[in-house]
Amino acid sequence: MTQTTRDILPILRDYESQFVTYQDFAANLEELIVRLLQTEGIRTHTVTHRVKALKSLEGKLKAASRMPVCLRDITDLAGVRIITYFADEAADVGRMMERNFEVDEAASGDKRMILDPDRFGYLSLHYVVRVDQVRRLLPEWSRFSALKAEIQIRSILQHAWAEIEHDLGYKTKLATPRSVRRRFARLAGLLELADDEFRDLRDFLADYTARLPDLIRQSPEDVGVDQASVKVLIKTSDIVHCIDDKLSVAYKARLIDPTTTRCGVLSELLNEVDLHTVAQVESALAPMADQIVAFKQRHFDMIKVYEAFFHGACLFVLCWIRLAKRGGTEYIASKLPDIMYPDEEQKTREAERFSSIVTALAAPT
Repeated sequence: MTQTTRDILPILRDYESQFVTYQDFAANLEELIVRLLQTEGIRTHTVTHRVKALKSLEGKLKAASRMPVCLRDITDLAGVRIITYFADEAADVGRMMERNFEVDEAASGDKRMILDPDRFGYLSLHYVVRVDQVRRLLPEWSRFSALKAEIQIRSILQHAWAEIEHDLGYKTKLATPRSVRRRFARLAGLLELADDEFRDLRDFLADYTARLPDLIRQSPEDVGVDQASVKVLIKTSDIVHCIDDKLSVAYKARLIDPTTTRCGVLSELLNEVDLHTVAQVESALAPMADQIVAFKQRHFDMIKVYEAFFHGACLFVLCWIRLAKRGGTEYIASKLPDIMYPDEEQKTREAERFSSIVTALAAPT
């Protein structure tokens, strides 16, 4: 039985008078959840809050089979949506919510377990929560002590499906043509498989990274040059440390740890100059130590801006020397990474410097 406007008017008026309070509650809840996630080291893609519009509440109440007794009986007026990178991370977020909030067990649920297999897109964890007793005593939370909020937790792929499905406008199985339901089911299977594959790939990369120190120590000739192996090489290689230390003394500059992005750029450069394994890199470095220091010292004399540089700088210098020996200024400039030299004129200037330094070092003394 649908409700009349007269039936729902008291609740709508109550909500309108408290709308700003619900907005503040949702915004504060988002900030709190972000801090809690950071404290517990749980990585997420996005955390966003929302408040149900008055018009939306009106439509929900008119369609309801049973009227709520009062506004506080409606638990989804304020909400926070948490999007994780991987499907299995939703469980970590869920456990965090259970530790830090009072959960309304009757109103909450793991919708991943109760929906049909073709409803992949809405396989979300849902919690209805209020702030815990300790936090409710704090002045900044006391005015929200009686309010509840809905927390939705889903992966990026689940969220993408839900958004697209919502845009297509089909809410129920019976409303959807049979042929369309079949296509929905096929897509649901593909997305679920993709979620699983991304998770397995994440786990494989984590395992590969953890094993890299042993792999490099035991058989460096079998370890390819990539972002992860370069990062471990810089950290563990005696020859890299030796040459970097010489550069540090020559510069009177401190060494700092390289970023992951920088390691990725360096791996591309090393492959570009035909150094494809860790063993090849270390073999190429050993006889070049003096030339690398001399090269960088001359480059430093030209630039004079360094107070610190990254561990692994010797590997960049090795690449620059090999590039300079291969071709002219235009060739070198074409190989310099955009992330380090975003301006074309800067690339050309650096290429000219590299070429002139290598030429000078090769000249008889």
